[in-house]
Amino acid sequence: MRVRKKKRTADILNNSQKIISADFNINWKKYFGNKGEICLEIGCGKGKFINQMALEFKNKNFIAMEICPDIIISAIEKAEKNNLTNVFFIVDDVKNLEKYFLCGQVSELYINFCDPWPKKKHAKRRLTHENFLDVYKKILAPTGKIFFKTDNKDLFDFSLNEFAANGFELKNICYDLHKKNPELKNIETEYEEKFLILNMPIFYCEAILLRDKKI
Repeated sequence: MRVRKKKRTADILNNSQKIISADFNINWKKYFGNKGEICLEIGCGKGKFINQMALEFKNKNFIAMEICPDIIISAIEKAEKNNLTNVFFIVDDVKNLEKYFLCGQVSELYINFCDPWPKKKHAKRRLTHENFLDVYKKILAPTGKIFFKTDNKDLFDFSLNEFAANGFELKNICYDLHKKNPELKNIETEYEEKFLILNMPIFYCEAILLRDKKI
């Protein structure tokens, strides 16, 4: 999908206090002013999910990562409008995660409706491929948890296998989140709202890291 260039992007990126600076030194206390647990969303899009999480869970610290500047500015504007002090944003590629986090620093990691990369030759680009899981395992705390949602069944089945084969315990596996597991606390993303209108099933699982040795 082609993203439309926005005139205000450069101004927001240059002036917002919500964006992690280029000279970041992994000192999250500097930003949040506390030692509370850190929760990370990879690919936050326009930020509906991460901003709602920050509103509902004031005792947690949230970080949202998005590679596209013209998309993430909407998320930043939402946070500023609501005067949220417990959410900050990283404009960067997920492959650079270790530049921002120490080993075991992230308690919860959210992956919502990522690109499925359906062709087999592109499997390594999927955010639940074992290569990415190896990076997540480094920054996740012991028993840290990944929350995964998608509308793509093939990606979901692939992800379940990758989680299980790479040191994660799977819980709350659901092939139709809104119909079969309505009791689960769920905050919707922009994509999720659209899929629900179309009566499309949402696939969901939680993957808990089983850290049996120091990484």
